[in-house]
Amino acid sequence: MRRKGLQICGLLLCVTAAALLLCKLVGFRITVSEGQDLITDWPATARAGETVTVRTLCVTDGDLKVRVNGGTEAECVQEGVYQFVMPEGDVCLSTRVDTSDYPGA
Repeated sequence: MRRKGLQICGLLLCVTAAALLLCKLVGFRITVSEGQDLITDWPATARAGETVTVRTLCVTDGDLKVRVNGGTEAECVQEGVYQFVMPEGDVCLSTRVDTSDYPGA
C-alpha cells in the first residue's frame, strides 16, 4: 500500500513539473476584462520576463490608463502603445479613461 502511495506522489510531481515547464515554454495567458473597445491589439500569451506590447485607440479627451491585473499600470511608450513586463502567471488587462484634467470632457 505504501509503495502505491509513493508511486502516486511521484506521478503527481512529474505532472506538476511538466505543467510548469509547459507554462515557461508556451507562456501565460493575457486577457482583457474591461476596455476591449479601447484595446485594439494584444498577444494571447507571453513568457515570464518578456516585454508585452499592447496597442490602443488614441484618446483625445482624457488620459488612458492600461492596468495589469487591476494594479500596475502599463507604461505608455508612445501614443496608443503600452508595454509591461510579463509576470509569472496569467494576466488580465483593463483600461480606464481619466478625464479629471479635461474640463468639459
